[in-house]
Amino acid sequence: RVKTYHRLAANIVPVTGGRMPVMFTPSAFSSLLSILMSQFTAVTHYRKVSPFAGRIGERIFSERLTIADNPLRPGSIYSFPFDDEGVAARTKHIIRHGVAEGLIADLRYGALMGIAPTGNASRSTSSLPSASFSNIEIEPGADNYESLLTSVPSGILVDQMLGLGQSNTITGDFSCNLDLAFRFENGAIAGRVKNCMLSGNIYRMLEDEFLLGADCEQNGNIFCPYILFPAMDVSV
Repeated sequence: RVKTYHRLAANIVPVTGGRMPVMFTPSAFSSLLSILMSQFTAVTHYRKVSPFAGRIGERIFSERLTIADNPLRPGSIYSFPFDDEGVAARTKHIIRHGVAEGLIADLRYGALMGIAPTGNASRSTSSLPSASFSNIEIEPGADNYESLLTSVPSGILVDQMLGLGQSNTITGDFSCNLDLAFRFENGAIAGRVKNCMLSGNIYRMLEDEFLLGADCEQNGNIFCPYILFPAMDVSV
């Protein structure tokens, strides 16, 4: 992929700002996903700083979206049989077909929330245990990479972003520079785009229609497919 992107990036193509289809590679969408997942821990719900506090069991997102935390995934360095509090690890759905189904919890905040600990406690040599995700798995769709590219006449393929650290994790708003992104037309990459910014709201994006690819890749502890949103704000 590095060689392919290096070759494609040699051709710089212009892009006009406005609303247009945007497809995220697994690497890029994994970065966005961290905004969402931080809102599904027992501590954020207990302190009522999550916008989804009190909404477990509700349909919040598109039914296409299913996300699980799987500490038992074979072959992953992020897998474990029990957590740092000695609680047995288990696979659990955080979001299933758009419904907020559960949280991750350590012993302390599980007790405060009145829910069972989920086997996600993690600690270092200098900290108390706190809940953290293991392997995050997004259920893929049916369309392969080529099918997603041809599903719209043209759009932007995003692989790397700069500035997501300034996102508002409470509201879900983000605005970032496109560090590595390409223009695609008629199912083929036309070239690299530069000096562009992307903005949106990850929560509203996942409420609306989108397409999930069938091809999943691992980025850190996240196993994620390509994902295509039909209209996002791109500025130049």
